[in-house]
Formats: sequence, C-alpha cells, structure tokens
Amino acid sequence: IYNCPETPPPNYPYEWKTLDVLNHWSPEDITVPSKIHQGLCIFDYRIDYVKALTYRNAELPFVVTGDPDVAAVVERWNTEDYLDQLLGKQVAHRAEISESNHFMYWVPGQAQRTRKGN
Repeated sequence: IYNCPETPPPNYPYEWKTLDVLNHWSPEDITVPSKIHQGLCIFDYRIDYVKALTYRNAELPFVVTGDPDVAAVVERWNTEDYLDQLLGKQVAHRAEISESNHFMYWVPGQAQRTRKGN
C-alpha cells in the first residue's frame, strides 16, 4: 500500500469479506491490531503526485499524505472558534453524540416516517 505501482494493478482496490475484517478487528475492541485490512494505496503528495493522478484519472480510490493545502485546512479547523465564525454564535445548532461506538447509523423514528407519508 505504500509502494504501489505506477499503473493500478488488476483487482485494485483490494477487498476482503466484511466478516473477515470484523473477525480480525472487532468494533468492540479499541486496540489497533498490528496488521489491518488496508486495501487502498497511500501516496505521499511530495513524491507520488503523478502516480496519484494516474489512479485518480482511472477513478480509483487512494489516500494522499503530505498535501500542504490539506495541512492548511487542518490548521484552520484546529482554531478554537473557527466553527463559531462559520456558523455564528447567535443560532443554536444540534449535534448527535454517542457514549459508545454504536452510533454507526441512524434510523428515522416514527415521527419522521409519518411526516414523509403526509
């Protein structure tokens, strides 16, 4: 994944059966295993830019590290009041919170289902 070829290989991206991934690393276990199922190439922006463009032009997924534009965005979002500046402090905004790792999906409640049918 860190030394991918110039041209995407056949059957890329690599994939595994969901049960194999979950049996290897349970969603209940927060400890990162020594090996994970990683099927996407990882390109360093500074060295692999042309290679990444080849994968992008082939419409294939990949991960890019070291992009200075992304680093600048991270710096902005890391500023304490950045989101308040964007959204404003005058209007209340809701967010969903989970006390566990089981907030993986959302199912509409009865009220939402009823409204859609009207």
